[in-house]
Amino acid sequence: MVTSVKLRLACLFSAAIAAVASAVVPASAEPGPLPPGAGAVCRDVTFPVELTDGSAQKISGQYCAPRSRAVDTVQVLVHGATYNHTYWDFPYEGSTYSYVDRANRLGYATLAIDELGDGASSRPASTALTFPAIADSIHQVISQVHAGALGRHYASVMAVGHSFGSAELIEEIAEHGDVDAAVLTGSGHATSSIVAGLQSTVFYSANHLSRFASLDDGYVTSSPGQRAAILYYPPLADPRVVAADAATEDVVSQTELTTRPADLGALMKKITVPVLLVDGDKDNHYCTPDVDGTAGTALGCTSTTEFYQHEAANFSGACFGAMLVRSGHDITLHVTAPQSYTDILAWEHATLPARGHAARCAAEGPLPTPGIPLR
Repeated sequence: MVTSVKLRLACLFSAAIAAVASAVVPASAEPGPLPPGAGAVCRDVTFPVELTDGSAQKISGQYCAPRSRAVDTVQVLVHGATYNHTYWDFPYEGSTYSYVDRANRLGYATLAIDELGDGASSRPASTALTFPAIADSIHQVISQVHAGALGRHYASVMAVGHSFGSAELIEEIAEHGDVDAAVLTGSGHATSSIVAGLQSTVFYSANHLSRFASLDDGYVTSSPGQRAAILYYPPLADPRVVAADAATEDVVSQTELTTRPADLGALMKKITVPVLLVDGDKDNHYCTPDVDGTAGTALGCTSTTEFYQHEAANFSGACFGAMLVRSGHDITLHVTAPQSYTDILAWEHATLPARGHAARCAAEGPLPTPGIPLR
């Protein structure tokens, strides 16, 4: 199947990249991108959710919609561990580190949520925040979006996740199938032993920090001076961004960390919607020789082809594309973020445009083009 679509893939995906990069989207599809920071209206929103014990909680988020545009697709953005919704709209250097801004300028509405335990969302006892419970709470939000909770009914919902947020989305989509397409960043079916070793030293109880003093010991955040080692590739990171990140970090439940399936492959195989998997070529979570936890497994993220071949079997039921970008783990917080946004949005535009009513399998295999080494 991949071989038969190579020509179609190269043509469609190259055209989509050109449209995004040159700020010209075909007139038959939708208007061209807006200037940075222009044309979007944002507001805080809250969704009631319920945990499996019956307790009432709330999930907060930021909803942004392009002004004076007919929009069919909303993207639900889910952050990773120790972040909140600002991961997608990082408050530094204007729009440079804002995926939200770029998506809004291309005509997509966005809903960046704070997972339970983070940001302005409820912070119940940490033991209540299991991996399945978090995934179910995201499902409840997506169900409310489908029901018109944002003030209108969108024809399509695209899910975009990062790291633990991607893992949660994998379970949510596998179990409920309620989104039309998905972008999973900083993700894969299994993490490296390097990261497993770091987790014993990187995290400590968040209540050591005054702003988290009221939380129980099961809420953790990154230890002082340890954050960069697990999230960044220093040659491609602005030290000021790393410092701002450390100053504004959030928390994660230790229970969520320890209840994540060791291998997400079984869940991935249940996904049937188009999926784009995106990792940084310097991501020490997934781009290491022992990413499967075995010394004999060699995954060098030097080409999209190798990366795609390593993960394709895990998405056997989906229209699957894989992409490497020049980055460490946090792709939105490296200096290469703008180019990463361009590549990701090109796939999104080809697969599920902002003015589209249904996803299509327009781009699959190693991306942007098959067999081309990482730039």
